[in-house]
Amino acid sequence: MASSLAQQLQRIAATSVNTVSAERQKQLHSASLLYTPAQASTQDLTTVYSIAVEGFRELVELDPALRKYERSLFSPSSIGIDRFVQTKADNLELDRSIDEFLSLIGPRLLLKSAIKALEWLVRKFRIHEQNTISLLLTFLPYHGHPVFTRIISIIPPKSLPIALSFLIPHIRPPTCPPRASIIKSLTAHPDFFNLLTTHVLGVLSRNHAHHALVSFYIAVTVETLNRMCTLATYRKNPEDIIIKIMPTLIQGLKARKNAEFQIGCYMIITILVAKLPLDEKLLDSLMAGVVEGWSKASVSPALACVALLAQERTSRKPLPLEVVKGLSKVEGLGQMLVEMGSKYRVDELAAGLVISILSQKHAFGLEKLRLVERILLEVNMPYVRRKDVLMKLIQAATKADFEDEDVRIEVAEFFVRLAEGSKTQQATKILHSLLQSEGLDIETLELSLQTVIKPVPAAIEATIGSAPAVMASKDPKEMFQELISSLPNDITETSFLAPSSSPLLPALSQTFLQASSLASDVGIDKLFGLPLFSMRPANEPFTLTFLVKIWASSTYPVLSRAAALSQANKIIATSTAANVKIDYQALLPYVLIALADQSKRVRAEAANLLISLNACLKHVETLRKKGKSSPMQMWAFETLFGKDTKQTGDVKWMETAEARKLIGGLGIVDTLEEAVVDGAVIYRIMAHGLGRDGEGLKNSLKGAAMAFLASHAIATSDLSMKLQLLKLVNAVVSGAAAKAKPAVTIIRDWISVEDYTVERTERCAQDKVDIVEMEKEIIYSVGKFDKGEGVELLVNIIKGEYGVHPNKIGGMRKVSCARLREIWSALKGEVKGIVAQRLLDVSTESEEDEGDISGEAMDVLKNVNIPMEVFEQWLQESLVALKGWTAKLGRGPAADNDTQAAKRAKASSSAYPVGLRINRLTMALELLESRIVGEKDVGLLKLGFGVLGEVMNVVGEIGIGVGYLLQLILGILSSIVNYIKNSDSPKRKLDGTIRADVLVNCIRSTQSPQVQNRALLLVAALADVAPEVVLHSVMPIFTFMGANVLRQDDEYSAHVIEQTVHRVIPPLVRSLHRQVQASPVIGVVAGVAELVSSFVTAYRHIPVHRRLRLFIKLTDTLGADEFLYVILAMLADKYFEVGQSSGFGAIEKNQEIVTFGKGVANAFGEEVQLLAVVNYLDIINEVLQNRPDGVSSYIFDNIKEASTEARATIALKLLRMLASILESEKLRTQVGRRLGEGDMDSERIRSYFSSALEKVLALGSEYPNGSLHDVFGLVLENLLGLLSMPEFVKVIETLITNSQFQRSALATFKDRVASEYRADGPSRLAVLGITPKIAALLTSNECPVELKADALSCIAAVTTKYGKRQLDVVFDLAQAVIGEGALRSADQGLKVIALVCLTDMTACLAGRILPIVPKTVPYSLELLETSGTGKHLVHNAVFAFLEALVNTIPSFMSSYLQKMLKGAWASTVEPETDEESDDEDDIEGGSDEITRELRTGLVDTITRKMDVKAVMGAMVATWTDAVKLGSAAVKEHLTTLKSLLSTANKSQVQKMHPLLAGFFLQAFDIRKQVFEKKQEVDIGEAEVDEIEELCLTTGLQMVMKLNDTIFKPMFLKFSDWAADEFKLEADTGDRDVLFQRSITFYNWFTLLSENLKSLVTEYYSFILTPSISLLSTALSPKDLPSPHAITASLSVLRALTTSFTTDTRDFWTSPVHFNQISPALLSYLSRVPLSSLLATPLTTAIVELASSCANSEDQLKAINTAVLKAMRSESVEVRLAAVKVEMKLYEKMGEEWLGLLPETVPYISELLEDDNEEVERETQRLIGKVEEFLGEGELQGMLQ
Repeated sequence: MASSLAQQLQRIAATSVNTVSAERQKQLHSASLLYTPAQASTQDLTTVYSIAVEGFRELVELDPALRKYERSLFSPSSIGIDRFVQTKADNLELDRSIDEFLSLIGPRLLLKSAIKALEWLVRKFRIHEQNTISLLLTFLPYHGHPVFTRIISIIPPKSLPIALSFLIPHIRPPTCPPRASIIKSLTAHPDFFNLLTTHVLGVLSRNHAHHALVSFYIAVTVETLNRMCTLATYRKNPEDIIIKIMPTLIQGLKARKNAEFQIGCYMIITILVAKLPLDEKLLDSLMAGVVEGWSKASVSPALACVALLAQERTSRKPLPLEVVKGLSKVEGLGQMLVEMGSKYRVDELAAGLVISILSQKHAFGLEKLRLVERILLEVNMPYVRRKDVLMKLIQAATKADFEDEDVRIEVAEFFVRLAEGSKTQQATKILHSLLQSEGLDIETLELSLQTVIKPVPAAIEATIGSAPAVMASKDPKEMFQELISSLPNDITETSFLAPSSSPLLPALSQTFLQASSLASDVGIDKLFGLPLFSMRPANEPFTLTFLVKIWASSTYPVLSRAAALSQANKIIATSTAANVKIDYQALLPYVLIALADQSKRVRAEAANLLISLNACLKHVETLRKKGKSSPMQMWAFETLFGKDTKQTGDVKWMETAEARKLIGGLGIVDTLEEAVVDGAVIYRIMAHGLGRDGEGLKNSLKGAAMAFLASHAIATSDLSMKLQLLKLVNAVVSGAAAKAKPAVTIIRDWISVEDYTVERTERCAQDKVDIVEMEKEIIYSVGKFDKGEGVELLVNIIKGEYGVHPNKIGGMRKVSCARLREIWSALKGEVKGIVAQRLLDVSTESEEDEGDISGEAMDVLKNVNIPMEVFEQWLQESLVALKGWTAKLGRGPAADNDTQAAKRAKASSSAYPVGLRINRLTMALELLESRIVGEKDVGLLKLGFGVLGEVMNVVGEIGIGVGYLLQLILGILSSIVNYIKNSDSPKRKLDGTIRADVLVNCIRSTQSPQVQNRALLLVAALADVAPEVVLHSVMPIFTFMGANVLRQDDEYSAHVIEQTVHRVIPPLVRSLHRQVQASPVIGVVAGVAELVSSFVTAYRHIPVHRRLRLFIKLTDTLGADEFLYVILAMLADKYFEVGQSSGFGAIEKNQEIVTFGKGVANAFGEEVQLLAVVNYLDIINEVLQNRPDGVSSYIFDNIKEASTEARATIALKLLRMLASILESEKLRTQVGRRLGEGDMDSERIRSYFSSALEKVLALGSEYPNGSLHDVFGLVLENLLGLLSMPEFVKVIETLITNSQFQRSALATFKDRVASEYRADGPSRLAVLGITPKIAALLTSNECPVELKADALSCIAAVTTKYGKRQLDVVFDLAQAVIGEGALRSADQGLKVIALVCLTDMTACLAGRILPIVPKTVPYSLELLETSGTGKHLVHNAVFAFLEALVNTIPSFMSSYLQKMLKGAWASTVEPETDEESDDEDDIEGGSDEITRELRTGLVDTITRKMDVKAVMGAMVATWTDAVKLGSAAVKEHLTTLKSLLSTANKSQVQKMHPLLAGFFLQAFDIRKQVFEKKQEVDIGEAEVDEIEELCLTTGLQMVMKLNDTIFKPMFLKFSDWAADEFKLEADTGDRDVLFQRSITFYNWFTLLSENLKSLVTEYYSFILTPSISLLSTALSPKDLPSPHAITASLSVLRALTTSFTTDTRDFWTSPVHFNQISPALLSYLSRVPLSSLLATPLTTAIVELASSCANSEDQLKAINTAVLKAMRSESVEVRLAAVKVEMKLYEKMGEEWLGLLPETVPYISELLEDDNEEVERETQRLIGKVEEFLGEGELQGMLQ
């Protein structure tokens, strides 16, 4: 059961966040924002806290809100807080406090004080580990600042969450992440986006958001959303983006205290609206959110955002109520909308707001009304939306119950102002349109508003001056009385339709308007009861023309127009009732106008008038038939448009019966109800009644009716009436009536004016008539049945032949063009020709200042179907003109002037100069090119070639546009040729039509790639329809292509080339086949050789990415079975390089052409490729045999005159190309698969292969030597590689009996076996079956060495591949390998290969190799003793073989261990070479490294695989051999031993310590052996130190594995060994070798002290006396010491110094040891003059001795006394050395040495006066050093 303490610990662990060891905490304490890790690790928390509090207090001064953290994070008690032992609840509270603090200091993170404060959080609370996310996200807005790199440098990668993994590449080394990286991560990782959003919203909720954070977040969010919207993933599911960003918008739009964040949210909404389809509910919600949350600071951009959202709404529903309420609260909303509307669209928001306001129950208030008025009149708004707003306003005003009288008056005044046009003209027009055409009841509106809304026409208002339309100051009846009394009684007017304006009309019209505004008809009755009207005869037009003027003009109000019709109805009805015989048919056109009025009320009154008029006519006709006495009168017959005027005289009248029939026949009366409902019905009645022949009225009556209506349209001067009458006339588009339409008269009457601008344009503007509409109706009077006059008139208008500048009638010109396009199809052929000719003239002859006349005329021609005869005429004229031009230039015969076309061309030559003729031709060709080619166009082919030929004759004179002209001609010819090709009609004879010479001339002469491409496409098309014509000129074309077109890199040129090849070459080949009888192959090849040569020559210039495709297409089109070998041969001959020129660049080029050739060949099947190989070999044979009549004479340049060497070079190129092509893996796979199928196709492939093989063997036998033979062998090898393994083996079995191809066969066999990936059973058996036959070659005495080498390589390959499956076979092969023909051969190369083979066999046979070992290993060891050229190869092979044996059977190799090591050491020795062998050494120099690696591999394997004791014994036994062999062998030996000792365990080493001790006694004696120079040691003195160091480190490895019990006796033995040299010296007297062992021994002891530290310090108790004795002997003052003595002294001093430094057990402070070493060591200061090398080591030793005795004042004083004594030495060198020692003592001991200063001062004072300047100078330095600790000037004062 656990103790109470254990239970408490368990509870703490359960509730603790983490536990960290003290060592780990110390390591983590080094993380700092202010200091380096090294500096930070030395600081305590108190220091860090003091620095942090300083920075925190500075922050509090800037932001008092931070003061609350004085009691938590930055309180003194926080020093004792350890978050790793707190509970989770405490840590959660701590994390919350840290997060709030980080968000508060966010805007000040770049201040030094903020970094200081954060230093405390990092060092104490480790926020970089525990609050990583908050820390990084707080600093992320500053990601580009260097401070961010400091932050991420302390972040442990394991603490980094996955969401922030994009920062990992920037941690080591610390770098600033670019903005693009952040955007990319936000887009790709939703977790990061959510994390950042949550952080920002958290900061925002705490009201801690600052500019840097907000601007960063909004910027990256906008960019991220923009990028998301472009990704396919989000385009499919746009709602994912909405879901991601909605939390930000929900919280951000409500953040009234942070306007910047709100504005950022508006930007985000803008991106969403622009990039994503949002439904209306979401748009309304977003609008409501924006309006609900905006503040005064953000209202302007918020309003823009709402406007954008409203603009995206597709429905026209009112805005949401909360949006309307929010908008209504904005001060100056109207002004803001007006200003915003000038920059961007706000119409949907403005219109929606107004409609929503007007939809409310209490819509009208003064503020709301003013807002509505301002929006309606001033905000930019489309016509439709303004109309919607006005409509809603009228509806609201009509239904409103005005409780506030002021509001009613304001609304009424607004409508009056709007009706008068006092504001914007558009709003006024819309209001008029609504009041007149929307069926609104104006009386109800006026009643609701208690006012009169009657707009006054502008024309009338201008005439009557200041007479008001609505006078609020006078009673309407009084006003009417004043107006009627002002009318004159004496007047001269007879008709108000007269051309001249009547002065009476304004006043009379105003009176009538006022009369019609009265409540009843009293005013009208009174007006027309005046003598002015009542005393007029009934047939006079005065009264009725006045009424016509009112009702037929759209400028008068609806009530006035309706009243005029009603009054006219009364007059007609009264006349009928009185039996007056007056025919009122002249009123009919104007009644029809009224029936087309926009106002339903007007149309209703017009219907009543028409009924009365019809009744009147019927009554008059009845009276006429009854023969009443009074004659019938035609109303206004002589005065309708003024008395004796031309207009009146030109009016066409009908008989009364005809007029009545017209009304009845048209069916107007029967359809009046429909006409009243829809104003467009009257037009349909006219079109139906007059436009259909054979139905209803007679054609004669229809024609008379059309003449009647048209005459009124022509005669009337009122433009509004004229427009309405023309609409009625033009409604009739067919039948007899349409044919009777006087279109010419209508147009001429309109356009034949002196000043079109004044009389037409300005007049239309004055009368409020749309000039565009008027001109359209004028022109559209020309109908489809026009006989030519009207059409010609339209052309004249386009051309501008009426004295009016074309720019002034631009509208009529455009309408004329449109009308011509519409009626073109109905025109007669001859009319079309004339019109086309005229339009073409206009297109070419128009001046620059005449606007776009040329373009408009050309546009007509482009959009109509011009007869082919017209094009033929144009081309013929152009051809004749060009011939004349050519004749004048002297480049052709005179033109034939006998043809009709020639005569026309000659007649027009003066009218059309050359430049103009070229322009006409170009335009004609453009028109011809744009039409669809048909059967009739075929006749243009000959003309086209003729024109092309003539253009080519004058190409230099035409100038820059000739390229375009040629493209047009070629394009048209191509279209015609393609039509002929694709048509079903019989083949045409085109021999006399096509001019190939012209085409070739065009291709070769032009410099334009576009023209060349078009011409080549035409050649390709002609090759299909007339191959015999093209073939005669094909070669120059392909020659040109090779030099020009093939070099182009654009897609279109590639298409042209492909089409040319595809369509021209096949007929060429077919034609050649037909022509050639005797030798088909040679004949066809000869025919296309030049063609292929053009492509091959251009190979280098063809864009790289198009070459392969083009040549494959060329080969396929020619026929791969016939021409693949030709193309490959020509490529090889042209671009393959051999001989001396084939350097590195040539190798690259050869590789390129080989790869290309493979690509071409692999595009075709294996059968085609093998056939090509056979033919290819035939060409090679022809080249070598010099056959002048063969195929090669056609495909190779100058082959007939080539020398034998040149032919051999060509053959060599071809063979190398062939060998490379045969390497194709694809070909090998295909052939192998097909040969295994066993069908007829496989037999054919086998036949091709056999033929190729025979040819290769035959050629190879003819050239048994030289480079050709080698390449034939390579071809043979690659050819055989195509076979499956069983068949391959069969062929090889045959070839190895052929002496000429044995080596090639064996090489092929070896490579095939080695490359075989997965062999099946038959393949394996086949290979193993042939291997004994190959092995038999080794035993043959007749086989050359090279062949045996190949056989061995084959055996090695078979062993590696199949050996483990057939061990018996491998064993038998091994017997052959170790025989006299291989391993024991005299040839070193064979030995090497045999050893390699045996190495493979060892790995294969494993233990079964044992019988071979006695026969091979001794001999192999003997080979290691060989030297001379090639020894490295032999040694390498032996080492590899022995290593394999050791790896496989280590226990059986122990008997050979010493010999193997001796051989390894022996191989390190380089043989002596003379100057002649330097080159060979250079060649073999690279093999030294390989030998070293293999030798090392063998030795390493021995140390790993074999028994350690055995190996160690062998190493010791071979040491003497290694020493004799030299330094390289010694180094190799010691390195191996060192490795062995490092891998051996302690037990093994300890067991062998006697052996090792003896060995190292020998090894350490290497220095003595070298300097004695008596033994056989091949080591130079310069190499002793390096070898000794290696020997010592090896000895250290041994010591590391020993214990003190074993090592101490061994150490004593070594010390005795070192001391023995002095005895030897006493016996021999040889001082040259004195001190050598001591040097080695003390160097070794130094190494031991450095590594074992104080563990070996006590060993000095054994050697202290000898060491002092050695120093005394070496530095004897009797005579100068030898160099060896100095070296020995330095070794002892280094050893002592190291011991002093590492002494931690107070060994040297012991009086026993100190009293021995100190006097001796200090006494040697007097020996310094013996050698300059002693001063520094001796000084260091003394200083370290003093340092080790720092706790003993007596010992320090003893040292100082001895040094001071040396300061008074007679020797300058001793005094100088003593001063330096004293200075070093102060430097080392510092203040501890100051206690000895008093006794030192006198000595320093003396030395300041020393005779030696250097001593004096060093003394001054000593004074400076002392004063560093004592204080500046203190010692100087003591000295004074």
